[in-house]
Amino acid sequence: MRQPPPDPAAAPVAEAAAAVRTVDGLALLLRDLRRRHARGRQDSPLTYRELASRTGWSQTAIAEYFTARTLPPTDRLDGLLELLGATPAEQRALATARDRVEEAARRERRRATPRPRTAPPAGAAVPGADAPLTAGVLPGPGAGGPPAAGAAPVGGAAAASAAGVLPGAGAAVPGAEVPSAAGVLPGPGTEGLTAVGAAPVGGAAAVSAAGVLPGAGAAVPGAGVPLAAGVLPAAGAAAAVGAPPAPGVAAPRQLPAPPGAFVGRVHELALLDDAAGAGGVCAIGGMGGVGKTWLALHWAHARRDRFPDGELHADLRGFDPGGRPAAAAAAVRGFLVALGVAPAAVPAGAEAQAALYRSLTAERRMLVLLDNAFDTAQVTPLLPGGTGCTVLITSRRRLSGLIAAQGARTVALGVLPADDAHEVLARRLGRARLDAEPGAAADLVACCAGLPLALGIAAACAATHPDLPLATLAGDLGDDARRLDALDGGEPRADLRAVLSWSGRALSRDAARGFALLGLAPGPDVTPAAAAHLLDLPPAAARALLRELDHAHLVQRHAPERYRMHDLLRLHAAEQARTQLTPAGQRAAVRRLVDFRTEAACASARLIAPHQPPLFAGDTTPPPGSAPPGRASGVPAPAGAAICRTVPGMPAPGDSVRGAPAPGDTAAGRALPGAALAPGEAPGNPAGQGAAMDWFGGEHANLLAAQQAARAHGWDEQVCRLAWALDPYHRSRGYYAEQAAAWELAVESAERLGESGVRARAHQMLGDACALLGRTGDALRHLGRALELAGSGDPAVRGEIHHSLGGAWERHGDDRLALEHALRALALFRELDDTYRQARALNAVGWLRTRLGDHAEARADCLAALALLRRHPADRRQLGESSTLDSLGCIAHRRGEHELAVAYYGEALAICRAQGHSHLAADVLRHTAAALLARHRTDEARASLVRARAMLLAQHRLAEAEQVDREIADLEGSLGAGA
Repeated sequence: MRQPPPDPAAAPVAEAAAAVRTVDGLALLLRDLRRRHARGRQDSPLTYRELASRTGWSQTAIAEYFTARTLPPTDRLDGLLELLGATPAEQRALATARDRVEEAARRERRRATPRPRTAPPAGAAVPGADAPLTAGVLPGPGAGGPPAAGAAPVGGAAAASAAGVLPGAGAAVPGAEVPSAAGVLPGPGTEGLTAVGAAPVGGAAAVSAAGVLPGAGAAVPGAGVPLAAGVLPAAGAAAAVGAPPAPGVAAPRQLPAPPGAFVGRVHELALLDDAAGAGGVCAIGGMGGVGKTWLALHWAHARRDRFPDGELHADLRGFDPGGRPAAAAAAVRGFLVALGVAPAAVPAGAEAQAALYRSLTAERRMLVLLDNAFDTAQVTPLLPGGTGCTVLITSRRRLSGLIAAQGARTVALGVLPADDAHEVLARRLGRARLDAEPGAAADLVACCAGLPLALGIAAACAATHPDLPLATLAGDLGDDARRLDALDGGEPRADLRAVLSWSGRALSRDAARGFALLGLAPGPDVTPAAAAHLLDLPPAAARALLRELDHAHLVQRHAPERYRMHDLLRLHAAEQARTQLTPAGQRAAVRRLVDFRTEAACASARLIAPHQPPLFAGDTTPPPGSAPPGRASGVPAPAGAAICRTVPGMPAPGDSVRGAPAPGDTAAGRALPGAALAPGEAPGNPAGQGAAMDWFGGEHANLLAAQQAARAHGWDEQVCRLAWALDPYHRSRGYYAEQAAAWELAVESAERLGESGVRARAHQMLGDACALLGRTGDALRHLGRALELAGSGDPAVRGEIHHSLGGAWERHGDDRLALEHALRALALFRELDDTYRQARALNAVGWLRTRLGDHAEARADCLAALALLRRHPADRRQLGESSTLDSLGCIAHRRGEHELAVAYYGEALAICRAQGHSHLAADVLRHTAAALLARHRTDEARASLVRARAMLLAQHRLAEAEQVDREIADLEGSLGAGA
């Protein structure tokens, strides 16, 4: 027997860890430790579920760590190593290996990222800009003589204020647009304040109304930048307009205090290092409260050594309680003063001031932090000259003009992952308090939805009420109707509703209405076509509105043609809708969207399963054995009809087989008003069958939400139609829990509608889903009820119910009774001369006969089924054919014909690959491995199992993936023993 390849994990772990360079290598050592741990306790390896129970993490996360899909965070790796009994030396070696892998990935990202473009020199033309950045000629350094024409006189002039509103003293709040600044504030009406120790300008005393001088670097009311100590000339000194600062002027250090309790953002910090670390312009964008200023200040303080000539800072008040952005000219004047220019020496014109500012920064290595910018026009005059300065901008807008004209780099800021959000609360409230109520802490994290400002407000509420249980606060946040009220800290910048509202002030009237209506949309996202129906707008207008909201970071285009809204923004938008619209207007908007999604889903379902029996009596049905009108070729098999016998993990036997209305009709045979499909929204031709499956993949969560909305509003026909439309997709992908949930709602609605045919079909389909979930008692009860409702009516309906009963009784453990029902279904389908249904029934009969030991008859049945399927147009996607080939492989394997079994499985797998039947492919690979092992082809068997495990994990079939993992471990153990 061929020996297995050497396993690097077989060497001592610490020694093997030194060679690890990839996530795969690290995962391999984790799996080796898991097996070693099992040998040490003389038991099977800990399952993902057991590991999840011991660590408190999700099964999916643990599976991804052991299968190299995700690099474990440092703290989680430490926890796993301790749990699996690693020695201290092994823990150190593996921790070092993990850091090495992460650093390699970071270097690779840096190599793949182009270097940023820098701002043009003073006076240079900017491609695509509305106007040149500067005008006029600047005096050289040290130039004497009279002031330039139009310049303000020297002496007696009050220092011009720059942009900005002073926050309260203290550290920055995570997610707040403006961090607080320390310092003593002068009283109202104070003019011409200088820094401590500087002589007053023109003899004016720089004393506040309270009689207190601000400290060096303290902020002045109305100035977006604080004054630096020693920047003004001494009393009586000559001060020519535009003159350079006096020698020995201290470099400005205007950054507000560093933020406390900063957590995470490792990827974004690396992007900032690449984008802004060596000069250039970088814009941090994101919704209000997402932590743009928090990130910018943390990065800036951590990299202060890169900027020996100082830092400039201005709050541009782009989105602010005052409602009016700061003037760029005022910020420029504040920067000039900070750079050592006497207020009286500042040129009079805005262009001359900007030119002087660029001249003074052209040869310096400085950081310019422009916080809370409104748009590109506000930022452009504040860009320094030369290439040595780095400009870091935060804004709720995308600043596309800055990116186009200046080559600015962008960092799009999203929400914090759950682990980092939990860490924010832990650092503010203490780990002991969170550990005392872990469930409530997890609820707080979930309710804040990763938004740093929301976490900061929640933490402040908990900190100011130390005796209040976290569960009480979590209960307030858990109620959608009260969540925004609970996230009100009593001050404008600590009131999430207020902070979010500032973004809405900058929207056009139509965009504000659209934003409100999008808050009513059921589901996680919308396409432009869906938005057009919700908003009752032409498609082009809906697209333009979505673009405006995307530029304002009020929606996010997270995929092509898909826009989503943050959970807390959605609550705020829904509040706006309730304020702006009547209840009837809100209901009408939701109905337009539900109708559109129902129609689109039905159209796509007819492509996937053109022979699926209709749900309502008014539906048109093609003759038995024929394709629907206009679709004589290229039609797919019914999703789920592939497997007519019922083995664990396979689609149910009660699959769809008959036709449906032509595209453009609803399931009831009548068009929905205003629900015409946009091009590409739902495929409408045979060539689009694969696109139909992709469409369902993208819209799945939206369709489930639409069904829930239809139920809440009492739209029973839409509830039933959505269950009908989703069924082929659910069967094809193995989403049996979702399938059962959808049909449970449909059964409720069908009972209210009162149509016996609809009631019978809903009970039958729910019975199928229950059988697939192992709830055979529920399955038999619903199928029995379906048979009662069908009575002696349509033989096709009765045949389908018997077909389903065969599958349910098989799972219940009675193969003989299952065969009786399968034979009854076959007889009814033969009476109808429905060859496609006969093929499905023959496959089911053959499968049950081989389970009962009658392999010869079973093979004859399945071969007959295969012959019918191969010449029937309804199986164009060959799902039924691949299922029957899998049945024939199982029969051959049970007969001891293992090479023939491998051949059948190979044919089935080739079809699965070509047609995208990934759910069936995973099971065929497992069956293939069993046949290969019977022929002692162990290497190929192991490869099949590894591929099956990867597919099962991708399909979230975690229990089956663990079983395959155990099979692989057993196989590797036997290989080791054989060696």
